[in-house]
Amino acid sequence: MQQKSLNSVGSILLICRYLCKSGRSSNRLKLASAAILEGLSIAVALAVPYSIKIIVDLLQERASPQLILVWAAGYGLIWSLSELLDRIKSLAIIAVMEQTQRFFTVDYLSQILMRPFATCMSQASGEIISKFNQLKDAVPRIVDGLFWQIIPILVKLILTVSIVAWQFNWIYAMLLLITLILYFLSTISFAKRTAELQLKTNKAENVSMDRIIDTLRNISLVKTYSMEEYELNGIDRVIQRQQKLSINTVKSVQFFSSMQVIILGFGLAALTMYASNQVLLGLLTIGGFVQINGYLLQFTLPASYFGYIVMETRRALVSLCTFTSVMNKPLPVQNRSNKLFLTPPSISLSDVCFSYPNSPLILRDISFNVQPGDFIAIVGRSGSGKSTLLKLLLRLYTASSGKILINGVSILDFSPDSLRHSIGYVTQEAQLFNRTLYENITYGNQRESRASAQEILGAVQLIHLENYLDAPVGENGSCLSGGERQRVAISRALGHQPQLLLLDEPSSALDARTEGLIINRLLRESRATKLVVTHRIASIQTATRILVMDKGSIVEQGTHEVLLRASGLYLELWRKQHGTDKLT
Repeated sequence: MQQKSLNSVGSILLICRYLCKSGRSSNRLKLASAAILEGLSIAVALAVPYSIKIIVDLLQERASPQLILVWAAGYGLIWSLSELLDRIKSLAIIAVMEQTQRFFTVDYLSQILMRPFATCMSQASGEIISKFNQLKDAVPRIVDGLFWQIIPILVKLILTVSIVAWQFNWIYAMLLLITLILYFLSTISFAKRTAELQLKTNKAENVSMDRIIDTLRNISLVKTYSMEEYELNGIDRVIQRQQKLSINTVKSVQFFSSMQVIILGFGLAALTMYASNQVLLGLLTIGGFVQINGYLLQFTLPASYFGYIVMETRRALVSLCTFTSVMNKPLPVQNRSNKLFLTPPSISLSDVCFSYPNSPLILRDISFNVQPGDFIAIVGRSGSGKSTLLKLLLRLYTASSGKILINGVSILDFSPDSLRHSIGYVTQEAQLFNRTLYENITYGNQRESRASAQEILGAVQLIHLENYLDAPVGENGSCLSGGERQRVAISRALGHQPQLLLLDEPSSALDARTEGLIINRLLRESRATKLVVTHRIASIQTATRILVMDKGSIVEQGTHEVLLRASGLYLELWRKQHGTDKLT
């Protein structure tokens, strides 16, 4: 529980840091103005009961009508001024709250996007979206609840007790204090309980959102196997679990709020009975009785929803605590310089091994050298580590041991951003944004002209799309065929004319004729150093060297002809693809 309290304090400090972040002097000015307006509003509101007392006493004394009318008009003006100050305060802080929420949102996404690739891949997108929504909801609730509800209400309650003690007698103040103490003790106890329930509810919400996103992302698979009913039942089960926890949380909040209302009711009854007795004894005027009740209303009305606000703020803090440790971490510094390679680079791997945390080795003792401009093909059975090898060259993963050198320099000496900016990479599955064709082709190279984009489309046999650069491609390229998506991905990699190309199954969705046109024209004739992972051996017969991988190791290497004569794994793969035992 102490750790949770520390997390809550950390969340509040984080909110304060964003509210008054350096370089945002206008925010600080607006916050100071809002605080002054809130103080004036409280002061004016506390003058309202006193005004009513004067009016009642004047009526009882049958004072002059003019004096009564003046005080009545003053009462209306005081009440109007109190409400007006509150509205102006809201206008002053709304921009700050929205801006704070925007900065929080962008910084949180920065933390997600700029973390290492392995960290990003370990997080479920549905869970990230759910936490993102919780963050957007938590920030305004905390700012409004803590700074513009809880603190002003506490100030108002303290001033009310002080005025009653000063203007009347200590018994009134004592009854108010006893009521306050009981109320706050119950609030603290209830807030702890609701915070625990909210934490469980948040986790259930993350699970349900992840299940929904996962189903929608794989909608074609769901349709293919007619599994709509199965997926709906699964989603319904996780939502039922979340619903049960949400209902328990709401029930808990309402039950605790009811208990607090009862405490306030007893306190109000005791004070009213004592004031009535004072009137009957002639120790208190009717105007004084009205004033006391005015202060009691100013005491009970904010106090009646104070507990609810505390619990809601506490629930929001629980949601925000999840992000506090993340948001306090310094962001990795992006250091994208000019391209690292102005000419085709050489590559050297020496005894490279790799494994995921707490997992067996995926790559074992990988060693080979690549000369500038070489065309290196990597083949092997599925799961042999071919794609992982390319990701090590991109520094998406870091080798567990061994050395990777580019132009004789350790890959660890290059910043990841500069390295990736200097490499053209085509992923195993073509990944496209739901944006225009032009935006997808120029992604990572926004300076590329439309004429250059059209030229590249022609080079990858997409000349029929050159007039559709401004057309959206749909979610993950759903408006394009599989082959078109793959060729757009190749276009994106070639757009900034890289001197090092890493291609992971670049032609798996292409027919043999299109594959030949693209591979022969762009890969064989290109000056760039090329490493190509493929299962289709027919497309890489002209490679400078072919690396054959099996179970994370290189078991053979050489040219196409040499490997066929070696009668090893490469020959086995060749025969399976060509369906013959004869070499022709």
